[in-house]
Amino acid sequence: MEEKHQLSKWTSRSIILIAFITVLLVKFIIVDDLLSVLHRALGEFIFALILIYLLNPLVKLLKERYNINRSWGVTISFILMFALLVGSIFTITPAIASSIETLINSIPQYNQIVDDFLKELNLEKYNISPDLISSIYQELNNILVQISQELLGIVQLALASAGAFLGYLASFAISLLLAWYGLKEFDSIGKYVKDYITLLIPKKQSRYTIHALELLDDGMRGFIVGKLLTCLIQAILVYVTMNMFNLFTSYDIPYVLLMALIIGVSNIIPYIGPILGAIPCIFLALFSGFPEAVAVLAISALLQQIDNMVVSPRVLGGYVGISPFWTIAFMSVGGALGGIFGLIIAIPLGKVILTLIREFMDEMRAKHEQPTNEPAT
Repeated sequence: MEEKHQLSKWTSRSIILIAFITVLLVKFIIVDDLLSVLHRALGEFIFALILIYLLNPLVKLLKERYNINRSWGVTISFILMFALLVGSIFTITPAIASSIETLINSIPQYNQIVDDFLKELNLEKYNISPDLISSIYQELNNILVQISQELLGIVQLALASAGAFLGYLASFAISLLLAWYGLKEFDSIGKYVKDYITLLIPKKQSRYTIHALELLDDGMRGFIVGKLLTCLIQAILVYVTMNMFNLFTSYDIPYVLLMALIIGVSNIIPYIGPILGAIPCIFLALFSGFPEAVAVLAISALLQQIDNMVVSPRVLGGYVGISPFWTIAFMSVGGALGGIFGLIIAIPLGKVILTLIREFMDEMRAKHEQPTNEPAT
């Protein structure tokens, strides 16, 4: 209790130190794009940290509730993770492969779609030159040929990239190995970090620094888990909405599962991710017709707004521990300052800032409310 009481006593020097650390984080992570550099240099280590963030709560739960030692808890967590991964692959991959195969086989039929579309427009009645119509048709056909070549090139590249695949597989194995040992030694690693900070920084400031890092750690873990959940929610909403559109209208949006997966995965990037994911989906819908493409655009835009205004603020705010108002506010500021990486780091940093300010205000309020011991006159 005494340690906790001492931790809550903030001085002006401590506030300045925390503010300085926050400015450094913003400078190097957001402005100098440090996350991108770290990803290129430490990709396996970063992925291992993400796995540790995601699996450590389960390991901790197994240890505290079921009295399972940490080694067995890590083993069970890895088994559950692989079971979920394999189940997802066997469930989703065949449908995606079927969608891609159908898409490639449908490319030669697109010429007929272009012909029908131009006939429906009936451009001759607008006194448009036949040469212009022919050039438009030729241009559309050239675009189609180019897209076909790109798609086939991607398929050929994927088939010819066995070496690259083995490289990614090796990186994934290294990340799993790091995560395995990191989870087993998680408690001792945290203790070592605290010891190093205590040695490098004066005692009073080290307590504040460790407290701020613990808040950042908690906020980052909550953000990762919450963001993955919003991606899953977005994919389910897209899948259900598009299937309902196909069920209750005479139109047919193709490759619904593939589109749901694309938009769901792209939602990992806050705000602009669903827009980037919707672009290839709109193109895919054009293979069925212009109304389907418009429907995909409308559905993705509507669900993106629902995610930005309702789902993400509530889910991310709930997991990180701040209100939806502050979630939106910090994401707006982070996006304006640092683009995509600013959006990612803004909410965990926001949690640290809000918590430290609240603790400082509570300390000031407690000081003002303390009774004075002055003798009565």
